[in-house]
Amino acid sequence: YRKKLLILNFITHYMKKNIFQRQQMLFWILIAVVLLPVLLFETAVLSKGGVTLSGTMQYFTEVAGVFITIGLIPLALKKFNTTITTAQINDEAFLKRCRRACEIRLMLLFVVIMLNIGLYYATDNNSALYCALAGALAYLFCFPKNRITEEK
Repeated sequence: YRKKLLILNFITHYMKKNIFQRQQMLFWILIAVVLLPVLLFETAVLSKGGVTLSGTMQYFTEVAGVFITIGLIPLALKKFNTTITTAQINDEAFLKRCRRACEIRLMLLFVVIMLNIGLYYATDNNSALYCALAGALAYLFCFPKNRITEEK
Protein backbone atom coordinates (compact mmCIF):
# COMPACT_ATOMS: atom_id res chain seq x y z
CA TYR A 1 0.00 0.00 0.00
CA ARG A 2 2.79 2.41 0.91
CA LYS A 3 4.58 1.69 -2.36
CA LYS A 4 1.44 2.47 -4.37
CA LEU A 5 0.99 5.70 -2.44
CA LEU A 6 4.58 6.76 -3.19
CA ILE A 7 4.12 5.99 -6.89
CA LEU A 8 0.82 7.91 -6.97
CA ASN A 9 2.46 10.91 -5.27
CA PHE A 10 5.36 10.83 -7.74
CA ILE A 11 3.01 10.68 -10.75
CA THR A 12 0.87 13.49 -9.36
CA HIS A 13 3.93 15.65 -8.67
CA TYR A 14 5.26 15.02 -12.20
CA MET A 15 1.86 15.83 -13.78
CA LYS A 16 1.58 19.03 -11.76
CA LYS A 17 5.10 20.09 -12.65
CA ASN A 18 4.53 19.25 -16.32
CA ILE A 19 1.29 21.27 -16.42
CA PHE A 20 2.97 24.36 -14.98
CA GLN A 21 5.93 24.05 -17.33
CA ARG A 22 3.58 23.88 -20.32
CA GLN A 23 1.66 26.92 -19.10
CA GLN A 24 4.85 28.91 -18.65
CA MET A 25 6.07 27.86 -22.08
CA LEU A 26 2.76 28.98 -23.63
CA PHE A 27 3.06 32.29 -21.77
CA TRP A 28 6.48 33.04 -23.27
CA ILE A 29 5.56 31.79 -26.75
CA LEU A 30 2.58 34.14 -26.89
CA ILE A 31 4.81 37.04 -25.84
CA ALA A 32 7.18 36.20 -28.71
CA VAL A 33 4.26 36.03 -31.16
CA VAL A 34 3.05 39.47 -30.00
CA LEU A 35 6.50 41.01 -30.30
CA LEU A 36 7.06 39.68 -33.84
CA PRO A 37 4.61 42.02 -35.67
CA VAL A 38 5.69 44.93 -33.47
CA LEU A 39 9.28 44.29 -34.52
CA LEU A 40 8.29 43.99 -38.19
CA PHE A 41 6.32 47.24 -38.15
CA GLU A 42 8.90 49.21 -36.17
CA THR A 43 11.77 48.14 -38.44
CA ALA A 44 9.71 49.18 -41.50
CA VAL A 45 9.55 45.66 -42.94
CA LEU A 46 5.77 46.13 -42.93
CA SER A 47 4.20 49.51 -43.65
CA LYS A 48 2.42 51.29 -40.83
CA GLY A 49 -0.96 53.01 -41.26
CA GLY A 50 -1.89 51.30 -44.50
CA VAL A 51 -5.66 51.39 -43.94
CA THR A 52 -7.54 54.64 -44.48
CA LEU A 53 -11.04 54.68 -43.05
CA SER A 54 -13.84 57.22 -43.20
CA GLY A 55 -14.66 59.09 -40.01
CA THR A 56 -17.55 56.81 -39.14
CA MET A 57 -15.59 53.61 -39.76
CA GLN A 58 -12.65 54.96 -37.78
CA TYR A 59 -14.99 55.63 -34.86
CA PHE A 60 -16.53 52.14 -35.04
CA THR A 61 -13.13 50.43 -35.12
CA GLU A 62 -12.02 52.44 -32.09
CA VAL A 63 -15.20 51.59 -30.18
CA ALA A 64 -15.00 47.91 -31.15
CA GLY A 65 -11.41 47.70 -29.91
CA VAL A 66 -12.30 49.39 -26.64
CA PHE A 67 -15.41 47.24 -26.07
CA ILE A 68 -13.53 44.03 -26.77
CA THR A 69 -10.81 45.14 -24.36
CA ILE A 70 -13.31 46.11 -21.68
CA GLY A 71 -15.16 42.82 -22.09
CA LEU A 72 -12.31 40.33 -22.33
CA ILE A 73 -9.83 41.63 -19.73
CA PRO A 74 -12.18 41.29 -16.72
CA LEU A 75 -13.44 37.97 -18.07
CA ALA A 76 -9.91 36.61 -18.30
CA LEU A 77 -8.80 37.94 -14.94
CA LYS A 78 -11.84 36.99 -12.88
CA LYS A 79 -13.67 34.13 -14.57
CA PHE A 80 -10.72 31.83 -15.25
CA ASN A 81 -8.85 32.43 -12.00
CA THR A 82 -8.23 29.14 -10.22
CA THR A 83 -6.22 28.34 -7.13
CA ILE A 84 -5.23 24.77 -6.45
CA THR A 85 -5.60 23.45 -2.91
CA THR A 86 -3.78 20.44 -1.51
CA ALA A 87 -6.97 18.38 -1.59
CA GLN A 88 -7.37 19.01 -5.31
CA ILE A 89 -3.78 18.31 -6.30
CA ASN A 90 -4.44 14.56 -6.46
CA ASP A 91 -7.45 15.03 -8.72
CA GLU A 92 -6.25 14.54 -12.30
CA ALA A 93 -9.47 15.88 -13.81
CA PHE A 94 -9.18 19.07 -11.77
CA LEU A 95 -5.60 19.62 -12.90
CA LYS A 96 -6.69 19.27 -16.53
CA ARG A 97 -9.51 21.79 -15.98
CA CYS A 98 -7.03 24.13 -14.31
CA ARG A 99 -4.67 23.83 -17.27
CA ARG A 100 -7.52 24.50 -19.71
CA ALA A 101 -8.63 27.56 -17.71
CA CYS A 102 -5.09 28.95 -17.78
CA GLU A 103 -4.87 28.42 -21.54
CA ILE A 104 -8.23 30.14 -22.12
CA ARG A 105 -7.16 33.01 -19.90
CA LEU A 106 -3.90 33.55 -21.78
CA MET A 107 -5.60 33.26 -25.17
CA LEU A 108 -8.30 35.81 -24.29
CA LEU A 109 -5.65 38.35 -23.36
CA PHE A 110 -3.62 37.39 -26.43
CA VAL A 111 -6.65 38.19 -28.62
CA VAL A 112 -7.04 41.59 -26.93
CA ILE A 113 -3.38 42.46 -27.45
CA MET A 114 -3.10 41.24 -31.04
CA LEU A 115 -6.38 42.82 -32.14
CA ASN A 116 -5.41 46.20 -30.73
CA ILE A 117 -1.85 46.02 -32.04
CA GLY A 118 -3.27 45.21 -35.47
CA LEU A 119 -5.71 48.12 -35.23
CA TYR A 120 -2.97 50.46 -34.09
CA TYR A 121 -0.59 49.63 -36.92
CA ALA A 122 -3.34 49.46 -39.55
CA THR A 123 -5.10 52.71 -38.70
CA ASP A 124 -2.52 54.65 -36.62
CA ASN A 125 -5.12 54.87 -33.86
CA ASN A 126 -3.76 55.76 -30.40
CA SER A 127 -6.73 54.36 -28.46
CA ALA A 128 -5.92 50.90 -29.85
CA LEU A 129 -2.38 51.28 -28.54
CA TYR A 130 -3.69 52.14 -25.06
CA CYS A 131 -6.00 49.12 -25.16
CA ALA A 132 -3.10 46.88 -26.23
CA LEU A 133 -1.03 48.21 -23.33
CA ALA A 134 -3.91 47.53 -20.91
CA GLY A 135 -4.13 43.97 -22.28
CA ALA A 136 -0.36 43.53 -21.93
CA LEU A 137 -0.49 44.72 -18.33
CA ALA A 138 -3.30 42.28 -17.57
CA TYR A 139 -1.31 39.55 -19.35
CA LEU A 140 1.60 40.08 -16.98
CA PHE A 141 -0.70 39.34 -14.03
CA CYS A 142 -1.48 35.93 -15.55
CA PHE A 143 1.99 34.43 -15.27
CA PRO A 144 1.43 30.76 -14.40
CA LYS A 145 2.80 30.07 -10.94
CA ASN A 146 3.42 26.77 -9.24
CA ARG A 147 1.51 27.87 -6.16
CA ILE A 148 -0.58 25.56 -4.05
CA THR A 149 -2.56 26.83 -1.09
CA GLU A 150 -2.97 24.79 2.04
CA GLU A 151 -6.50 23.91 3.08
CA LYS A 152 -7.57 25.37 6.40
